[in-house]
Amino acid sequence: MAPKAKVPKEKTIIETPVLDELGLEVGSAVKFRRGLDNWTKGTLKGDAKDGSLSIVDQHGKWRAIMPENVMLSVRGPRGGKLWKPVIEEVES
Repeated sequence: MAPKAKVPKEKTIIETPVLDELGLEVGSAVKFRRGLDNWTKGTLKGDAKDGSLSIVDQHGKWRAIMPENVMLSVRGPRGGKLWKPVIEEVES
């Protein structure tokens, strides 16, 4: 029996109005907190209808976090990594 040819999957474009409004990209490194917990690192995966951001944490759990509780990884003036609140990045 001949091996089946692999058909490349087409990439689907997902509309993310909240991310577009905030100037964020899917796959960005973020930190988030739930309530008064410590900051947890994660990866931005999308947004939801209620305005929250879909984030996957280090353990693979999906979280829906409001932008007020999310920090974005940015480069500082000397090239180092800084964490800035997402809301602060939008206002500037």
